[in-house]
Amino acid sequence: MKTLNYLKNASLLLLSVAFGACSGSDEEPQVQSTQISITTSIQTRAVVTEFASGDRMNLYVKSESSVTSEDVATNVSASYGGSQWSLSPSVELEEGERAYLYAVYPYNASFTQPAAIPVSMADQTDYLYSGSAVSVSYSSPQGVLKMQHALPMLAFNLSKEDDVDLGKLTSITVNDIPVRGTLDVSSGTISTTEVGDYAMTVDKEITGEWSTDASQMFCLPFTSGGQDVTVTFLIGGEEYVVNLPEITIEAGMKYVFYLAVTANGITILPDLTEKISLNKEGTPSQLGAYSMLRITYSAAQVSAPILTGTDVTGMVYWGDNETAAYSSSLTHQYTDEAAHDVVIETWGTTQLEIEDLENVESIDLSDF
Repeated sequence: MKTLNYLKNASLLLLSVAFGACSGSDEEPQVQSTQISITTSIQTRAVVTEFASGDRMNLYVKSESSVTSEDVATNVSASYGGSQWSLSPSVELEEGERAYLYAVYPYNASFTQPAAIPVSMADQTDYLYSGSAVSVSYSSPQGVLKMQHALPMLAFNLSKEDDVDLGKLTSITVNDIPVRGTLDVSSGTISTTEVGDYAMTVDKEITGEWSTDASQMFCLPFTSGGQDVTVTFLIGGEEYVVNLPEITIEAGMKYVFYLAVTANGITILPDLTEKISLNKEGTPSQLGAYSMLRITYSAAQVSAPILTGTDVTGMVYWGDNETAAYSSSLTHQYTDEAAHDVVIETWGTTQLEIEDLENVESIDLSDF
């Protein structure tokens, strides 16, 4: 009997241990989670060179590394406190979870579609975007966002000849360019939605020297064919109109156009145009001495003289309301063989050569 009782008690003990183990397994293990955080750097410099306390931007938390994938969290804003960013609402990831971040600055509650953020030239806003997805996870919750400038900039640097009396430059209007579009924050691609004109108010004296603070504006990317985009300068109440040269305006770049005002009007100098990455400071080009040459031709087709020197640039006024940027191979076709007074303004010219004098009636070198 002792043996039987002993085995019975041992069985009860085993049952008790087993029941206790089963009871403990019914408790749910505590779920571990961690909050997402971000740090930022601005890759390039334009107007916004660093974030200031109080700045906000939209943060997009995605389930996949595609800007169009499902949201892990919605309507998240990031606010900068001067040393770190805080997210509202906070976003947590559980163990094993991963998310992908995108961002755009400045914050706008209506910016809910990161693949199509509305951008407008009228706002003159330095939009910043994050680019490719930044991965965060439970074990690595801090995302490093490298913000880049979305828009290009146009800058116009004007100088005048000493004998020209001008009033102030009071406005600059660029015609027939994209004025509205949408920005994809994952790539920086901007799609045009509206074309129009943009006018900027200016208050600047024009001197005989290049300005150290050329008038500038944000714009959307576009391509100028050399005749389709015009720029109008209102100087002393008088309008001066030039064609923007043939050029492609790319995102994240600054383009500085140099223009000279003479007694004959305003001339844009395409050869001096600077294309500057917005993470660098540009150095203004140096313009050579001014020369003006007057030639009277009487032929249906004429060739420009050969002008040489250092970085020769300028404009030819053909005397029939047609103009062209100067080059040594430049020719022009008239509708008749009547006499035409041609004015050639250049900078940097030190030597003149005319190969064919047969159709030249007169040459005025008094201002050469």
